[in-house]
Amino acid sequence: MIYAEIKRQTLELANMNTIAGEVVPGSYNNQQDYLNKIPVLINTALVNIRTLVKREPVVYHLQNGEPLGNMTRYTLPEDFYCLKTGGVSRILDGRFEKSNLYQLQGRKYILIPSRARGDFLVEYFRYPPQLPANPSDDYVLEEDPEVIQAAEVYAAAYLVLPDDHFMYSVLYNDYESRLGRISPGVTVEVHEVEDTYRFNTDWGFQV
Repeated sequence: MIYAEIKRQTLELANMNTIAGEVVPGSYNNQQDYLNKIPVLINTALVNIRTLVKREPVVYHLQNGEPLGNMTRYTLPEDFYCLKTGGVSRILDGRFEKSNLYQLQGRKYILIPSRARGDFLVEYFRYPPQLPANPSDDYVLEEDPEVIQAAEVYAAAYLVLPDDHFMYSVLYNDYESRLGRISPGVTVEVHEVEDTYRFNTDWGFQV
């Protein structure tokens, strides 16, 4: 969705977009102040939704690692939020398999045993893309419609907060209601049970 639509819909929710059918100019009263707040409020809502309610998994191919003792350390992407459960896998001899041959080092690095063979992939949940401080009207925000709409309600609630506490309560309750209805979707994956505790293997990798 382009930013012009996000801005218009947010202002309409806050009853700030038009007066007598005419679009309110930025120079009128405090309108520009409200316009300046919208990107920050939208970004705050996007982070809340994408980290707490509808997390988005992406896959990253580990490359360009650096030696660290008997391990190889790889830098995780800048948008890394947290690792998906069972999210480390590898391709070895043409076979794709889940792997527990890793150790996270803070939020920035992942360690893989240096003698582990194969190409490793990491599936993780990411932070959402953010609007710039002063987006142009044609700036495109790639997001799901229900996520953007919930973010617009959140932004509208905080725009009206200083002047209308009742309207703020109505909008914020709508925002929380939308959060409860947003779902990441249900999927089923079937896998063999792994030797998680490594009773029968030494790290479980082929050398």
